[in-house]
Amino acid sequence: MALIIKLEIHRVCEDGAIFIKTWFLPLAKSPYDHVFLCKSAADLRRYICVAYGPESIETRLHSRLALDDYTTAFGVASEWLNPADLNRLGLTLNFALFYQEVLGQDQHACHLAKFGFDEAVTFIGASPEHDVPEDSFLALSMLKEHMISWTSLY
Repeated sequence: MALIIKLEIHRVCEDGAIFIKTWFLPLAKSPYDHVFLCKSAADLRRYICVAYGPESIETRLHSRLALDDYTTAFGVASEWLNPADLNRLGLTLNFALFYQEVLGQDQHACHLAKFGFDEAVTFIGASPEHDVPEDSFLALSMLKEHMISWTSLY
């Protein structure tokens, strides 16, 4: 039964990632769309890695693809989206989760989460005229909770 579930996760997530990269990403008109789509493809690949575990061939392949997508999304987000943008905060959280869950790099995950958290807090504090959505504060809270838990791991 577990194998059937893994195979189905693999099929659905890989098909989704390929579909996003083939059909939606070329049509992305804004940096926000580009970040969201690259993050989504990377997330789907991360799910495959988590389902198969650290030692599998599938994880080695999909972790490289996910890392490429997360890195691309992070570069675009850093250049075009403000640090308190929900899409950017969600990307930072998921990228950090990828480092922790898939690559087993707790310290790197914590540093990435702290960087995103600190950047967003500084932006919010320096820009009181910006209206920050409540969801961004929820994402900040999640980043902080993960930082605390990852700090205890190393």
